[in-house]
Amino acid sequence: MTDTPHMPAPLSDAAIAARMDAAAAMQAHYPPEKAIASFLRLLDLSPSADTNDADAFTATAGKAPGKRLFGGQVIAQALAAAIATAP
Repeated sequence: MTDTPHMPAPLSDAAIAARMDAAAAMQAHYPPEKAIASFLRLLDLSPSADTNDADAFTATAGKAPGKRLFGGQVIAQALAAAIATAP
């Protein structure tokens, strides 16, 4: 006997329509242009005031609830710093 993973039931047409309406309302409230601008602000690095090292930067953590910092954001900021220090 093999265990098969539980597969959720397919969504009904009404459930799909409700999710689409919710997504449209969310997009109207927070347009993609605003989301992209907010993301790009997270990648805006400043030279670190704590050190004289030209390759040290500080960045904002954003406005995530609970003061959380996510790995993807850290990686993106690290890449932005690497690009800023590359010759």
